Amino acid sequence: MSFAALRPKTIAMLNSMANQWKDDSEVFRKVVLLNVVCLIGIFVLIPMGFLAFWQSNFYLGCFDLTVAALLACNLLYLHKTINITNAGYMGILCASLLFLFLVFTGGVKNTAFVWIYTFPLFAMFLLGSKKGLIANLLFFVPILFFFILEPQSSMFTTYSNNLKMRIIPSFLVVLVYSYLFEFMRERSYYKLISEVAAHRKTAEKLHEAKIVSDKANKTKSDFLANMSHELRTPLNHIIGFTEIVLGRHFGGLNDTQEEYLNDVHESSHHLLSLINDILDISKVEAGKLTLDPKPINPKELLENSLTIVKEKASKHGVIIAHDVNRIPDTIIADERKLKQIMYNLLSNAVKFTPDQGKVQVTAKICNCSNIEGLGSKKKDSGIKISVMDTGIGLEVTDIERIFNPFEQAEITKNKNYQGTGLGLALTKHLVELHGGIIWVESEGENKGCNFSFIIPAMLNEKG
Repeated sequence: MSFAALRPKTIAMLNSMANQWKDDSEVFRKVVLLNVVCLIGIFVLIPMGFLAFWQSNFYLGCFDLTVAALLACNLLYLHKTINITNAGYMGILCASLLFLFLVFTGGVKNTAFVWIYTFPLFAMFLLGSKKGLIANLLFFVPILFFFILEPQSSMFTTYSNNLKMRIIPSFLVVLVYSYLFEFMRERSYYKLISEVAAHRKTAEKLHEAKIVSDKANKTKSDFLANMSHELRTPLNHIIGFTEIVLGRHFGGLNDTQEEYLNDVHESSHHLLSLINDILDISKVEAGKLTLDPKPINPKELLENSLTIVKEKASKHGVIIAHDVNRIPDTIIADERKLKQIMYNLLSNAVKFTPDQGKVQVTAKICNCSNIEGLGSKKKDSGIKISVMDTGIGLEVTDIERIFNPFEQAEITKNKNYQGTGLGLALTKHLVELHGGIIWVESEGENKGCNFSFIIPAMLNEKG
């Protein structure tokens, strides 16, 4: 069988071993080295054995073939038992016996001693620095005694003193360098293993903490989303009965009673608004807030939204203007959620605009193809709606976080404006639920804001 034919099988064997021991690089390294040592030994020793027989060197021929057989058995033992430790010891034992025999007998023209310099490398890499050092000392002691005793026999060869003085220090130099290399490699390897284990343990803890956090967050969101009826119903009763009493259906009220009941009515509405925002945010997080898209008239929706805040604006002399004629008569969207988006933006604009200020709403058709963030809706046309005011404005640092839950601009905090910072966060969720994007522009404090959002129009055949 030729080496060319053996090569694919060898590669396939190494690939199989790589898959078997892919999780332990140290074991894989030893297995590959052990296979290489055994295979090289087998393919070199068999022809050398027959060559020795041809040269009438019976002892060397027998020894070469015997060691080749032992290496073959060791290779089979490794693949059947996967016992790397015993196979490593057997491989080193075979190599040491072969090299000792070559040194003692001289091999071809007394040049076999050069092979002993490879032994420290094999021993260190297969057994590690400590066991490899012991194996090398056990290997070198017989050679040292052989050089000292110089046994006189036809089986043994003789070396000149000059050659001995070169062999001994050369072997010791190779041994020292092999030991230092393997020692430093082991330290680096085990340090790396320790760091990987620490990182893996940290990652597992973080993963467990994330699971616990996600579970707690989901439980919270599920709880709040399911508490809609229980939280809203009592408040609606309070608001309803307060309105009945304020309507004087059960008799007159003095000024103090009317003032207190108005406070109760206003506070109840504010509390209901906050609860609605919290519940809607929780539904978004729990994945329970879905769209109910239907054909709607966006012009009517925008004009009705302006009517809702017009009374509050007129109390403070805030002018409300609009330009909504440049949009289609019909789009497909969730009407209730689109109303909620507009109410949140308009109520914020009126709330943060000082007396005698101005709020303007504009709407127009836009092309979504060049707008990032619209995902699969890029190819559709859309509508862009902007709510501009002349209010307190935003600092640059606030623009980045104003859409986060429970966030308020520093300017609004300083002036103690009422609110929890949930309105814009919910608005962002509702816009994104439509497949759109929302952003804000402001030149700074007291220079007003421009909140704009784009949603795909999803025009029907009449649009």
